[in-house]
This record gives sequence, structure tokens and C-alpha cells, in this order.
Amino acid sequence: MHQFCVSLDADENGSHIVHLDGCPGWPALKFTRLLGLYEYCDEALRAARMFFGQVDGCSQCIPQCHAQFQISELVSQAEP
Repeated sequence: MHQFCVSLDADENGSHIVHLDGCPGWPALKFTRLLGLYEYCDEALRAARMFFGQVDGCSQCIPQCHAQFQISELVSQAEP
């Protein structure tokens, strides 16, 4: 299990970025909301969506979840 957080401030694209503990881009605690312990980054992204409408995974610490979450959601919404 890994600790994740989400940034309180949105980036230039309007996304709140989810980070894995130990990430060099982990924001100062006063600029984050701790999400808790998760096995996988997609679980942390789902948790972050409870607070923010647009989230993305950090390209440095969880590149496998960077921009992936929004695309998979759009595809699932488009399917009947």
C-alpha cells in the first residue's frame, strides 16, 4: 500500500494532480489533501474525484495514471 495525496491547486489544464509518497513533485502539506493508502494509482484517482471534478496522475511518480483516468471515463460514458 502506498500513501497518495492530491494538490489543492489546479494546474494549467484545470487538473488537480495526484502524487505518490516520495514524489519529488509532492506539494507542501498545506497545499495537499491526503487521500490515504491505496494499492494502485487508479484507486487514488477515484478517491481524488470525490473532492475535485478533474484529476490527473503525476507524470513523474505515477506516469501509468497520467491523463489515463479522464480518457477511460470519457470512453465509459460514451458506451451504451
